[in-house]
Order: sequence, then C-alpha cells, then structure tokens
Amino acid sequence: RHPVLGQLQKELIRCEIVWAHIFRKINKENSKGKQRNQKEKEEKGKGTLCLAKLSTGCPLNKRENMRNVVFAPGNFYHVYNRGVDRRQIFLEDNDRWRFLQGLCLFNNEEITGNILWQLERNRGDVTLGVLKEFISTSPENRNPLVRILAYCLMPNHYHFLVEEIRKDGISKFMQRFGGGYTRYFNNRYDRSGSLFQGTFKACLVDNEAYLQYLVVYLHVMNPGQLMYPNIKQEGVKDTEELISFVDSFPWSTHQEYMEKRHSIIIDKGILGESIWDSSTYRNLIKAVLDEKRYEEISHLMIEDEKIG
Repeated sequence: RHPVLGQLQKELIRCEIVWAHIFRKINKENSKGKQRNQKEKEEKGKGTLCLAKLSTGCPLNKRENMRNVVFAPGNFYHVYNRGVDRRQIFLEDNDRWRFLQGLCLFNNEEITGNILWQLERNRGDVTLGVLKEFISTSPENRNPLVRILAYCLMPNHYHFLVEEIRKDGISKFMQRFGGGYTRYFNNRYDRSGSLFQGTFKACLVDNEAYLQYLVVYLHVMNPGQLMYPNIKQEGVKDTEELISFVDSFPWSTHQEYMEKRHSIIIDKGILGESIWDSSTYRNLIKAVLDEKRYEEISHLMIEDEKIG
C-alpha cells in the first residue's frame, strides 16, 4: 500500500472520531436546552416567572394630572373615571350593554352615526350580536382609534386598559364615547348635565410589573369589592371563593382572558399573542393573591382609590 494513502486513511478515521464526539456533545446540549425550556415553562405555569418585581421608581406618580400624560402610539394606558358626585353610572343591565355597545361603535374612525343608521335601517335594534356580524362581514368598515385590551364596569366607575395605535386616538375615542353614553343616559333617565366627574383620568403603563398587576386589579380586586367591600384594607380571606366570584362576574374581560368568551370589543394584542394563555393567566392571579402581592397593587392604585 502506498504510504500516503495509509496516512490519509488514518486521518479520515481520526476525523470521523472527532466529528462523532462533536455531534454527541451537540445532542447532549440540545437535550439540556429542551429540559431547561420545559422547566421554565412549568415554572411559568406555576406563576413564579409571571410576577415581575416592581422597581422602586415605578409606577408613575399616580398624582399626575391626566393632562400631564403624553399619549404616544405603541404605549399602554390605564384609563378610568367615575360618576359625578360618585353617582351610579349604571342603573340596570341594559345600561351596561349600551356602554359596551359604545365601546365598540365609538372606537372607529368612521362617524358612528353613519354605521348606526345603516344597521338600524337594515336590522332594527343594534345588539352586540348584530355588530359582531356586521364587523365580520364588512371588515372595511372597521378602523379602530385605540386597542382596548381590558375593561371592568363597576356601579359608579369604569376602568380600561388601552393602547394608543394612532395619534390622538385615545383622546378622540374617549371624547366620543363619554359624550355618547352621557346622551344616552340623560335621555333614558330624563336628566341633564354631566354624568362623569370631569375629564377621564389616564396613567402610562410603563413596565411589565405594572401591566401584570393592573390586569389582576381590573379583573379580580376591583370586582372583588362587590363581594368583600373592605378587600383593600383587610386583604383576601378566601382566594378560591374570590376567584369563583370573578369567574361568574360578566362585566369585565376576565372571561375573555380565561378563553371562555369571545368579544368583538377587545383585542388582547401582545397580551394574547406572546404573554398569557388561560392557564398562565389564572396562575398569575393565584400567585398574586397567594403571595399577597395585591398589597403592591394597592400601592399602584393610590390615585384610583379616590374614585372607587
């Protein structure tokens, strides 16, 4: 045998051994990576990765006046207001349904009256079901001013989590919406004047922890006051009982996040796309309640305490 060929054969064998070792190492690392990912997924399901820690400098000063908040596309905001003189803004369920109808109708670039005229002419009473069918069959008529990610309706106030998606979208939407519902309410109950206490309030949601706790506040702590009036002072006495109550509360977007109901009003956006499925969301709630992180929620809602 030629000596050069013999040497070449030895080199080929050595290379095969080296590459086999490399592939074994790569497969081992891939296996470890999959195990880590699975462990992280399991931990996230327990809520341990869901709870971001509040930094000492956040959230933003709740004493800020709404007019000091700069609305910018891509930012999230907590928007809220209450009835003037703390009066109730919903006297019956029909009022709540009309309020939700307004959330859908007024969140559009096109003048709402034109849409209502078309629907009433063709369909009669405009229910949310009629609106849903209209939007699904005529998507060209839908051009939202804001992205509504969550809401909660209480007897004398409301909360929204919204994203600014076009310049001046929030301001335009809230002006239309507030005026529209006030006109409906005054006409229905033969009253006049303002229904809400001044201009709506808004706070920038400027970090992940604030976003997480805000959703839990809107969906759990806020309606929880109907069951436990002193929940903010005394805390949660029975977590499972509170969650059971919230599961049956129809006037928030909790059921949408639990994937038990689909709404044409909200668009969960990034919250639905990349952060929470129903299991992670429920575990987030339990983690906040079990670890008594609602105390940090109360800190976030200092200004909001005054409108409850």
